[in-house]
Amino acid sequence: WASAVREPWMWLSLDIRPSEVKDLDDALNHFLQPEKLSMQDDKKASKNVRVTSWPEVLVLHLKRFHFDDQGGHKVVKKIAYPEQFPVHAEGAGNFSTSAVMRN
Repeated sequence: WASAVREPWMWLSLDIRPSEVKDLDDALNHFLQPEKLSMQDDKKASKNVRVTSWPEVLVLHLKRFHFDDQGGHKVVKKIAYPEQFPVHAEGAGNFSTSAVMRN
């Protein structure tokens, strides 16, 4: 099963908890990696996101909280990002970055 959606903008929520995620590029690469799914009857399945063309506007949301059976936890971690963010993918260009910080 596959679906294709083309939009002039894109919103991605990026998990920053993994230890290998140190900057925006790492977080995006982590997001684009295939994710193995648990299936019944020991069947193997995975899901992933593939961007065939990048939008004019790319919104990257850094997940600053995670939830488990103990409740919600804030992720306290610095993530570096440049003024110009070159997306390292085919057909991608540079995005100008801006940050909005909210408490």
